[in-house]
Amino acid sequence: MNPLDCPTTRDRTVKHLLDHTPLPPETLLHLRHCPDCQQHQQDLRQLIQALAFSAPQPPPADTKVKMLQRLHTPKKA
Repeated sequence: MNPLDCPTTRDRTVKHLLDHTPLPPETLLHLRHCPDCQQHQQDLRQLIQALAFSAPQPPPADTKVKMLQRLHTPKKA
């Protein structure tokens, strides 16, 4: 019987995939026996890969103008 629960396993899996930290043995054991956590890990891997290949979007053209207007507009009391 594996004492580790799914929420802890999923938290550790997120940290592992984002920070490239090793998974503790008890987490690996849980993953080996829990189809839901295996699916969660696979889904996260796919999402991270998709995000890594997506191009960053430039801000809207008027962002600088709007920011400057807000900086130079007096605050209402």
